Amino acid sequence: MSSSLPPIQSADVRNSFVRKYDEEVIDQVRQWYCDNGYPRDIEYMQVDGQKKAYHVIFREAEVA
Repeated sequence: MSSSLPPIQSADVRNSFVRKYDEEVIDQVRQWYCDNGYPRDIEYMQVDGQKKAYHVIFREAEVA
C-alpha cells in the first residue's frame, strides 16, 4: 500500500516518534490490516538485505 497523503502532524515525544495521519490514510491501513488477518508482526527487508519486523498493536482510540 502506498499513499501520497502526508501525515498531518509529527512530533518527537520522549524518544518516540508520533504521527497523526489523515483519516483516509487511517482507513486504508485499517482495511489492509483486516484483509491480512491482523498480523502482530509485519516483516520487511531493508535495502542492505536485513530482515526486520514492525510489532503491531492496533486499537481504536479517539483523536486527541
